[in-house]
Amino acid sequence: MLIERHHAIELHKRVKGKVKMGPSTKLRTTDDLAYAYFPGSLVVASIIAEDREAAFEYTGRGNSILVVSNGSSILGLEKQDPYAILPILEGKCLVFKAFGDIDAFPLCLEVKNAQEIIEVCKLVAPTVGGLNISNISPLTSFDILDKLKDSLDIPVFSDDHYGIAVALFGALKNALIVVGKNLSDIKIIIWGAGKAGISTARLLLSAGAGQVIVVNSHGILTASNPFMNREQAKLAESLDVSMDYQNIKGAMSGADVFIGLSTKNAFDPDYIKLMNKNPIVFSLALPEPEISPVLAREKGAAVVASSQFWTTTINPIASFQVYPGIMRGALDVRARNITTAMLLEAADGFASSIDQKRLSPDNIVPPIFSDETTPRIAEAVAQTAIEEGIALNPLPKNKVYAKTWERLFGGRIV
Repeated sequence: MLIERHHAIELHKRVKGKVKMGPSTKLRTTDDLAYAYFPGSLVVASIIAEDREAAFEYTGRGNSILVVSNGSSILGLEKQDPYAILPILEGKCLVFKAFGDIDAFPLCLEVKNAQEIIEVCKLVAPTVGGLNISNISPLTSFDILDKLKDSLDIPVFSDDHYGIAVALFGALKNALIVVGKNLSDIKIIIWGAGKAGISTARLLLSAGAGQVIVVNSHGILTASNPFMNREQAKLAESLDVSMDYQNIKGAMSGADVFIGLSTKNAFDPDYIKLMNKNPIVFSLALPEPEISPVLAREKGAAVVASSQFWTTTINPIASFQVYPGIMRGALDVRARNITTAMLLEAADGFASSIDQKRLSPDNIVPPIFSDETTPRIAEAVAQTAIEEGIALNPLPKNKVYAKTWERLFGGRIV
């Protein structure tokens, strides 16, 4: 199934906004008005004025996030624009609500540099329980994430960075079981050194990956590559790759896993023949992959996957399968941050959402609408935050899982 342009246009024209605010209590009498608005609100305001943490108990802050962007990185669009990013942010907010029951609202900013975005985020932080940084140019977004995590005590996340990284790592864990290989023993090629590529490499290294080689548009990230930005150069130092940056064919020789996070048709199909026995090929470029899963399988790939969830492609991997669960878990225990350990456990939660007895080359990821995925990820993230001592509202084991499942599938309006 390929989407039709006019259907997409008609949907957006008809709904005029994919997320809307609605009342959570009735407003029919003067008593309703007095208690919910004024002077009732003043009573609660006085409590919060004495204890700011009370806002999580008496307002919607604990279940609200902002999805923030200046529109400087819009995939598939030539003109980058803060107005044009709004339908995409609305879509992400819809995903947060549908898959995580999180009240997410778009915040489009007409600003250019990282410091301006950071200052705005700091100013609006009292309104929400978390922030999701989205569709911001790579170098700017790395700066924003690092500085906001250091200065705010609410979870700050970026689905562009770690959404796909967590999802593909979860899928990779299952794929490695299928082919009988261990993460610590394999050679992984990441084709694409943008936000997702760099973040994925960092996550895999943290998980104990044996060898990770990252390729940008000019070649391998290594000391001999003169075409690296500062984040790529920083990553290259931790990759310990000594070969010439142009020797991509050499890098592919003996590889066990190919992860594509670059552009359409960027990968030479014949490279699969250079890989080790039972190679894994994840071609995750959007809107079209580096190599089609069908062709990759014809060339010898044992397990294939792509990001084209809207087609009938096997093993679709998408960031939205994990980021609602990550934020859900962080919000429920009021985590002050989202750490690497939380992301690694989220990947494990994603992997375990599929029955491990049913793993096969065509079945390494849970269904898009699985009722296990978000609850398992939320529980894993929440418990890790508690163990790390950064949860301001620690909850007993399995409480977050149960609450999340009830929110999403229990048939009760909370």
